[in-house]
Amino acid sequence: RLDAVAASGFSMSRSKAQELISSGRVQLNHRETLKADAPVAQGDVVSARGLGKFEVAEVGGLSKKGRTALLLRRYL
Repeated sequence: RLDAVAASGFSMSRSKAQELISSGRVQLNHRETLKADAPVAQGDVVSARGLGKFEVAEVGGLSKKGRTALLLRRYL
């Protein structure tokens, strides 16, 4: 989900990430996305106006709780 990945990448809560997405400040692969539940895959680029940009570099396995491990690469 875009909201969970954005929350992790920008160090914020998932509800705050949902607010950013619904306000139109978040882009997925250089396109504005208003759906917080949009799927995010390896190689996708997530950016937020005023917060920066990162790439989903690698999608790992599942944790014991069933969460997917991600490696995020931030742009400077």
